[in-house]
Amino acid sequence: MEVEPGAQGMSPIVVRYSLYDVRVMEDDSVSSAPNFKIGEFYSNEDIRTLGGDPVIFLPFKNGEVVAGRFDQRLNPELLGTVLVGYAERVQKAAKMFRGQAWYVPVFVKPLKPPRGEKKWRYEGRYRVSNRVPDPVEDAEEARLATIRLRQEPKVSLVLHLEPDPTP
Repeated sequence: MEVEPGAQGMSPIVVRYSLYDVRVMEDDSVSSAPNFKIGEFYSNEDIRTLGGDPVIFLPFKNGEVVAGRFDQRLNPELLGTVLVGYAERVQKAAKMFRGQAWYVPVFVKPLKPPRGEKKWRYEGRYRVSNRVPDPVEDAEEARLATIRLRQEPKVSLVLHLEPDPTP
């Protein structure tokens, strides 16, 4: 068993035990998620075990993002950056993810995914590194990403991801 403390006592504590990560929340509630293997492919149903809507790019439950699901066609600079569009639900999820200090499982749908239901490759646990909003810098970075990557629809926000340093 391995214990990972929350950041400054404000985020959940994750206990790694057997096949599941067990998250103990500040209110003493507990959630668990399967341990995914880096490089293996998973289905939407597999990702659904984490909670939230498995179709949205950042499934969330009870006000927290529980996973990242990024399509490489829409995010060509993965895993370094994630491009956020203008849809209200997309922006809401991105703001939640940006505000979290803990790492979540991240899955990528590659340019040529395998056939069948298992199209999402597990990449590890990540969090947003540019967590402090800066409206001027955020707007400029989104504008430049829209131009550089020829994105349509336009990009509203660029999130930078950092991997969990623990194995």
